[in-house]
Amino acid sequence: MAVDDSDFYDFDKDKMEMSFKKGQVWAIYDDDDGMPRHYGLIDEIVSVNPFVVKMSWLNLQSNGYEGLICWEKTGIHISCGRFRVARKTSIDSVNVYSHLVDAERTAREVYRIYPKKGSVWALYKEDALDNEGRNLLVRDKRCYDIVLFLTSYSEIHGLREAPDLSKDCWELDPASLPPELLTVGWYK
Repeated sequence: MAVDDSDFYDFDKDKMEMSFKKGQVWAIYDDDDGMPRHYGLIDEIVSVNPFVVKMSWLNLQSNGYEGLICWEKTGIHISCGRFRVARKTSIDSVNVYSHLVDAERTAREVYRIYPKKGSVWALYKEDALDNEGRNLLVRDKRCYDIVLFLTSYSEIHGLREAPDLSKDCWELDPASLPPELLTVGWYK
């Protein structure tokens, strides 16, 4: 996928061959629209030059919750929750990786991934879901809000509101955004 370079920050420097370590969890780009919505656990660094790592995919642990299963079946990828180590594979390119993920290991093969304070996530827009909030409407499949989390997520309390908004600004990695978010009107 052809991607414009960012204007200010070199996102590629964060995913150089030497950046990968055993035990890290990385977000991986989706073939559908290029959004980083899959996760991989680095099992072994086979070689840095040429780059080859052994990795395990992390699959959502739905625990039989019908709502999550329904969303996954309709193509909505759930990017936070508990994930279980799944099939293993070898990867020979750093280009499939988006960014390092702050994941908490909760059991031998289970990782917990939730938004943390200061992290940027793409969320499906509320109006992209049907009235019951279960199915993504086909015409709005790629409607996202890009958000900065002002507090960390808690499984007990969910998200708590922050007292003030940050005054900083961020540049988002163009490789992690769908093309429609890279342009505003005819301006780029």
